[in-house]
Amino acid sequence: MIPIPRTRRRHNEMDIAPLIDVVFLLLIFFTLTSSFAVPAAVDLTLPNGGKTKQPPVKFLSVSIRANGQIFVNSEPVPIESLYNRVTAVLSKNSNCPVRLEMDQALSVQKMVIVLDLLKSAGVANIDLATENGK
Repeated sequence: MIPIPRTRRRHNEMDIAPLIDVVFLLLIFFTLTSSFAVPAAVDLTLPNGGKTKQPPVKFLSVSIRANGQIFVNSEPVPIESLYNRVTAVLSKNSNCPVRLEMDQALSVQKMVIVLDLLKSAGVANIDLATENGK
């Protein structure tokens, strides 16, 4: 038997599996980091409605100064009387929203105390007032 010499076959093809992995990773990266533009809204000219008067929104205003002084509808109220004052208003209108205005220098602890008092009084809707445009 004569031994047949084996010739090594050369691969002239490149393995593209790692290249596909890299392309998919780049695709995922760019998909997750891109932000999509929101299309512009449709430009419409809306019809004029009747000139009916909207009833003014009634709400209870609770203001707190930086020193902790509390006002209910611009009247000073000690914190001990805040619960009774709010429950008296809610007994007349149980859905009355409360607008809470606080000085920016007010301590968080005082804010939490007032929020807890309002919640325990049964207030379901509390609006926090902020300054717009700055």
